[in-house]
Amino acid sequence: MVSIKYASTEDEVAQIYTLIRGVRDIKIFLGGSLDPARARSAAETKSLLVAKESDIVVGFMYFHLRKDGGATVYDIAVHPDYRRKGIASMLLHVLPSNVRIKVMDSNANMKLFLRAHGFRKMSCEKYLTANGGKIIAVYEK
Repeated sequence: MVSIKYASTEDEVAQIYTLIRGVRDIKIFLGGSLDPARARSAAETKSLLVAKESDIVVGFMYFHLRKDGGATVYDIAVHPDYRRKGIASMLLHVLPSNVRIKVMDSNANMKLFLRAHGFRKMSCEKYLTANGGKIIAVYEK
């Protein structure tokens, strides 16, 4: 059985980082990778949720509660072996109703997931990178 809780231990942060490093397709927004220092800070400020089965982190969500009462999700990920079991949905349901998520416009699976959960595409943003540029789609619910 999978449970959702705020990340609170160094072991959970280490497992999140291992998940990020091991599975490259989990990133939905590349504006700021969740490195170990940022993950520790997010855990301290209750901006990092983990999905756990027993003692194993099988997913996580890094977010920020905005001043307007809504939330912005920076990263949401589920290990491939645990996908399509409702874990990402469980993570999203913890947040308030006004949620914004930025996703790579080329990430078709995440865009389908967001639309299935009532999110609408609001805009696109262009980011320049060393390899050219990336288009980020902004979804809100």
